Amino acid sequence: MYKLSSRLLTIGLIFILLATGCSNDTTNNNKDNNDNKPTIEPPQELNTETVTLVIPNSIENEEYKEYAEKLLSDRGISIEFVGFDKGSGYIDNQKYLDFCLDICKDHENVIMFFDGPVPENNAAGLFEDISDMYARLAPNHHELFSNEGDSYGIVTSVNDGIQSQRLAVLVRNEYIEEYDGLIRTATDYEAFLEWAHENIKDERTPGLIPAFMYEKAYHNTYVPYDIFMPELGYISLAPALPINIGGLYIKNEKSPVGEVDVFALESLSEFKEAALRLGTWVQNEWINVVNYDESIPDIDEYASVVVNPADYSSRQLEHWFPGKSMRIDATEFSMFILYPDEIPDPWKDSFQPLYYAYVLKGSTNSNEFFKFIEWLYSDENNYREFTGQNLDGANSVPDQAYQQWSALTFFYNSKWTPISSVAPYNYEEEMRELTRFNLPILELLTDNRASIQKTQFELWDQNHYNSIGNREKSYIQLIRNLYIAKNEDPGAIIDNFIERQEYTEELELKIESLINEANK
Repeated sequence: MYKLSSRLLTIGLIFILLATGCSNDTTNNNKDNNDNKPTIEPPQELNTETVTLVIPNSIENEEYKEYAEKLLSDRGISIEFVGFDKGSGYIDNQKYLDFCLDICKDHENVIMFFDGPVPENNAAGLFEDISDMYARLAPNHHELFSNEGDSYGIVTSVNDGIQSQRLAVLVRNEYIEEYDGLIRTATDYEAFLEWAHENIKDERTPGLIPAFMYEKAYHNTYVPYDIFMPELGYISLAPALPINIGGLYIKNEKSPVGEVDVFALESLSEFKEAALRLGTWVQNEWINVVNYDESIPDIDEYASVVVNPADYSSRQLEHWFPGKSMRIDATEFSMFILYPDEIPDPWKDSFQPLYYAYVLKGSTNSNEFFKFIEWLYSDENNYREFTGQNLDGANSVPDQAYQQWSALTFFYNSKWTPISSVAPYNYEEEMRELTRFNLPILELLTDNRASIQKTQFELWDQNHYNSIGNREKSYIQLIRNLYIAKNEDPGAIIDNFIERQEYTEELELKIESLINEANK
């Protein structure tokens, strides 16, 4: 479970001092007994029913905001949305709180959202105890999502297992029956590529590997190597880290957290083996590798393609990547998850609350919020309507507006989010077959993401981020030299590349320092 930064420990007193700005007290003791006129202007009239929901992201699309607020208003629910533009990086909780307190001067009922539960000892000084009103005003939501012993937080977004940050291979259905084999490992995929090269007669290239998957999934140019590394005994650590960095691995062993070693890809002897093997696939004309700065070619030219299964789970990721073509139309393909029984999922395949809401102290009538969440989660039609999707998957608001309204993420429910209309027909079946387990280190990083993110910003400076960027660029160039230019001496290119990675050891140490901090 995510934990909020310990910074909130110091905020309670500040809140109490500042909260008077939200008071409705209009009296003023006039020391001059001869002057019966008030010495201050009476405060403006507040709307005592409307609830203001403040999310720690900017409201990027006014069009959808207006759509959502009008939709709720038409259903008798008075809600308005306000965004806190945190900029880049870790949320400064004091600034976020001050922002909400400032809003509180003109809005009587304010609710804040966080990406994890606030510890109860902190919440007691900051937020209203909602245990009674929650169960009374939103009984169905309370029964489904309330956490025992939490008198303050309201879960507003859940992931019940539909997402997975693994790699998969899509194969055209017209070849499946003739090939009649599963693809679960790099060796399996190699066998298919060789078969396709020898047997398909339609001039399609057997395979395609895009080297630029989602930033927080398989980290761009490291995708081609992630196909091989699990077979060599390593798994990617990157999806579990709060920092956007790829090419970091741990051994696939259930070691105690304190004994886990972190390896940069180029520091592993197995890296050259994987790189040369991929080079052989390219030289044999079995695959094309598409680099970071290239667009995906026409998928009709290929018999198979490597993808991230999250491409087809829902539209949640599109909130963070608006305007990008993130999915390949896989309606004519079958999907094979790679290493479904061996590789744990750092983002977990099990039920996991993602976001929480808290009612600021001084809010006198937060009933509208509980009406809202009860309405939102009581019926799939309501959820689809609010998130801009009809039951048939069609958009009820402009597509671009839907993609760019990040507030929807705070109400994400994977149970009712429609699977992409371009998903492979066996998507759900494949996802059900995934093994659900985790390694101690991945569980630690996942459950402590918020505190680790704060630690990261204390330990890292701009030079470290520059090094990560340079490392990424060097891998882009390596892929260009090896797999696009089809260099005749790949071994020499790889050796030279490894020798030039001067910041590998420092990178490993920095990540290990994050792990050690999280393990305290």
